[in-house]
Amino acid sequence: MKINIRTKLLLAFALIVVLSSAVNIYGLIQMNVLANFTTQIYNHPLQVTRAVLSANTGIIMMHRSMKDVAFAANTAEMEAAHLQVNQYEQEIDEQFAIVQKWILGDEGAALIAETIQIFKNWSPIREEVIALRKAGQRDKASAITTGKGAQQVALLNSKMEALKNYAANKASGMYESAQTTRTIAMTTSMITIITVIVLSGWLGFLISVGISKSVRMINTIANKIVAGEITSTITNRADINKVLACRDEMGDIGRAFYAVANSVKTVIDDIVQISQELAKGNLQIMPNATYQGDYAQIKNALETALPDQCQVIEDIIQIAQGLAKGDLGVEPKVEYQGDFVKVKTTLQKALSDLRRVIEDIVQVSQGLAKGQRVKTQVEYQGEFVQIKDILETASVTLAEATAQNQTQNWLKTGQTQLSEQMSGEQNLAQLAKNIISFLATYLEMPVGICYLLEEAKGEQKARLKLIASYAYTYRKGITSEFLVGEGSVGQAALEKKPIHITKVPEDYYVHIHSGLGKALPSNVIIQPFLYEGTLKGVIELAAFKTMTDIQLAFLTQVMPSIGVAVNTAESRSRVQKLLQQSRTQAKELQQTQTELQQQNEELQNQSEELQTQSEEL
Repeated sequence: MKINIRTKLLLAFALIVVLSSAVNIYGLIQMNVLANFTTQIYNHPLQVTRAVLSANTGIIMMHRSMKDVAFAANTAEMEAAHLQVNQYEQEIDEQFAIVQKWILGDEGAALIAETIQIFKNWSPIREEVIALRKAGQRDKASAITTGKGAQQVALLNSKMEALKNYAANKASGMYESAQTTRTIAMTTSMITIITVIVLSGWLGFLISVGISKSVRMINTIANKIVAGEITSTITNRADINKVLACRDEMGDIGRAFYAVANSVKTVIDDIVQISQELAKGNLQIMPNATYQGDYAQIKNALETALPDQCQVIEDIIQIAQGLAKGDLGVEPKVEYQGDFVKVKTTLQKALSDLRRVIEDIVQVSQGLAKGQRVKTQVEYQGEFVQIKDILETASVTLAEATAQNQTQNWLKTGQTQLSEQMSGEQNLAQLAKNIISFLATYLEMPVGICYLLEEAKGEQKARLKLIASYAYTYRKGITSEFLVGEGSVGQAALEKKPIHITKVPEDYYVHIHSGLGKALPSNVIIQPFLYEGTLKGVIELAAFKTMTDIQLAFLTQVMPSIGVAVNTAESRSRVQKLLQQSRTQAKELQQTQTELQQQNEELQNQSEELQTQSEEL
């Protein structure tokens, strides 16, 4: 009798399904039993324990509220405590109802009934306390609460503990029953599963033994075909006879393999001939064998592909020649089909990318020639990435050099313009005004102040006096001079180092004013200026924005020049004062000489008169 593979597999599958269904049905029954146990564990122990704990907490809170009733200082407090007692009583009754609903066993029912009765017995005691308290007998109410009331609460607590232990014991018993049921179910399921596995394995072994022999033969034939041993496959009669002896589908598959091998052998021989001619460069070769079925498509494809391939190769040659001449505008001209479309797409993309890269290189180079920082705009691939890196490096280097030159130009321009402001014979006040006005304007500082050092004279200590300012508004009560070491200005003068304030206090004396209002600056720089190590004064600048490193560097660079200019102006002032003193002294000396000359003339006249008188005598 011939039984095909499909029938064998269906019979085995049906048997396995029946056995598996039996195992699943038994497992569902046992799961239902365990679910019932789980429901009982939740509804009895957990619900009962939760309700008992809630009721016990309510009893304790209720007893505390009764103490509040007994010890209340006034009627309002007593009424509030009484209301709390009633609320707790209602909540406890609800929890007792839950316990009565879910507790199991006669013993449990009796225990909860006894507990409820004890709770009800507590009610008259509470009413008595409330009545005494309303009658004003506070001491008696307190004694009953701490006496009979406390005893009743203690008795209730013991019963609640007994209920909790009873629920826990019930939970343990149910858990043990569930574990026993689980063990039985698992043992039975394991035995049944092992039986199904063994039986399934046995059936599978019987079926596989019958199939594996045929599969091995067909696998051998297929491996030979895959390995290209088609000639040896169709000439080995021993293997052919074994396949023909199989009476099921495997035999049919084997015979089909041999038929395929014969057909493939014919096609392969013809394709080999075509390939050999193509390898020789003969693109005029055509298929000669008879191609049947789908193999006819191969023949048609070969007959179509060979002429198309000639056109594609000629087109690629013309593109290559155009690129060799530097003609980036060359494009594919013939129609590309099949996988050759990828070749066309690749050529077009390569030509387009090359054009865009060259245009981008030209654009970047022109920008660099103009001293501009220009970034590459297209994506560079392959070895063009090196060109991109070089261009970007050159652009960055040029930009950095340009920025550095701009910075140096700005610094030098500022120094030059400041020197122009300080040139000429200016008094200290005018010089200081020009300096602070230029610094505030050039550095974009809204407020600036210039202090000059006044040397100590006698008991008067050295101090810094405000001599000039820019957009500074004087306010009443604000000093315009600082001792050396006093405040930020004095401290900068004492240390001969700049002080940079980034968190300006609210009481700072410098404000930035405008037509719309005023506000504190957010940054203040206090910079002393020296001459040959000797302090000459202090510059104070305030702004809303943070000073840049370049601005700070500019201040540092111009301070020596300011020190020289101020020292020169001071020296000029001292010389002018000395010259004025000399002129005054010369004038006084001349006047004295004139007076002496007049006196001499008077004395001479007197002497002549005396001599005349003497002669007359």
